Amino acid sequence: MKDKFKDVDLTQRDQDEEPINLSGLDENEAIGALMALGYSRKEAFYAVSKVLNQANSIEEIIKLSLKVLMKG
Repeated sequence: MKDKFKDVDLTQRDQDEEPINLSGLDENEAIGALMALGYSRKEAFYAVSKVLNQANSIEEIIKLSLKVLMKG
């Protein structure tokens, strides 16, 4: 799957988006994974920030974040 996204720059920001300052690789990896699924940086950041205290692993962060995003 990495080869399908090799030309995608996940660090690129839209002009109206503020920089995301998260500590830890899991949070950044989760945001990148959600963006690869088509969510914007704002949506991904919002969802990840909502579930950080509830999750113990990157997989759990992504799973719970997807639930948040599906609820709207």
